Amino acid sequence: MSELKAGGLALVIRSSKQELIGRCVTLIELLSPGPFIYQGKRHIFKANGVGWLCDLEEYLVIFRPSQLMPIDGEDFSHEGERQKELTHG
Repeated sequence: MSELKAGGLALVIRSSKQELIGRCVTLIELLSPGPFIYQGKRHIFKANGVGWLCDLEEYLVIFRPSQLMPIDGEDFSHEGERQKELTHG
């Protein structure tokens, strides 16, 4: 499995807002607590620990890394062939 990285995609696997679970987000930047600048505007991330600034369609959302599962964008069309290799030696 891949890891979370800026510019990558991730699935939301945990959220207090049920409607966000299963949604795909684009990871923008890993934030530490404190001020940050995004698109020329100053914001403050008030939390204990780090969080990912994510693009969720037209919204910006911050998730903890434990709330996200990375998607590496691999094509799974050859998955069946790999399974055959594993079972047939």
